[in-house]
Amino acid sequence: MIREMNHEDIDTLIDIWLESTAEAHSFIPKSYWTENYVLIKEHYLPTSKTYVFEDVHLIKGFISILNNNYIGALFIDTKHQNNGIGSKLISHVQKHYNQLSLSVYKKNVKATNFYKNMNFYIEEENLDTATNEFEYLMFWNSFKQI
Repeated sequence: MIREMNHEDIDTLIDIWLESTAEAHSFIPKSYWTENYVLIKEHYLPTSKTYVFEDVHLIKGFISILNNNYIGALFIDTKHQNNGIGSKLISHVQKHYNQLSLSVYKKNVKATNFYKNMNFYIEEENLDTATNEFEYLMFWNSFKQI
């Protein structure tokens, strides 16, 4: 079941975020993520529109939308990845928004390919100065299907 986040979910979501982001971005020191832990927990999660995927009262993943069109987070518990949860979350938000964008690190080939399969396209490549890694800015809209 996909539902909106409750305030009580934040501790679970931040744990999923930290573990899965460190694993997916092994090319970035884990200290970078731990340094941003409080900012994500206390600012980004509470101020975003976040949907959680819950199965038998267990949160297995979430997606967060910032500014009504930017996917700031899509993270699946590492124990539950590759089971279609990310696709279900993306499909859910694609029903509620006409346009979506996101940034994904160029070295995260698995995620880039996933988003391409969900009909996102690469618009540009930029350097993330915080990590010194290149990232793609990707877009999807309900009017342009690849």
